[in-house]
Amino acid sequence: MRGAARRRAAVQAVKRGWAGAQVFDEYQAWLGQYSKYTEMLPTRSFLAPLDEDEEIEVELAKGNAVSIKFKALSELQPSGMRCGTGQRL
Repeated sequence: MRGAARRRAAVQAVKRGWAGAQVFDEYQAWLGQYSKYTEMLPTRSFLAPLDEDEEIEVELAKGNAVSIKFKALSELQPSGMRCGTGQRL
């Protein structure tokens, strides 16, 4: 079994033996929608916010990379949201 076939078999095995299949389905839907954007990020940058003035490099394609530097975080808004400011180098 290779690649996609192995993945399909694993998905079916998880669904058959796991009561949380709905959570898994939601995760798979999320992956389908966002993975092409998030798979390029370093794991720590994806899971935790960058520190102020921290810079990461993201490879968009072979030989095509971009540096991203987090500059500032706004005050907490009444809605509970914040705005981040970045700089593409």
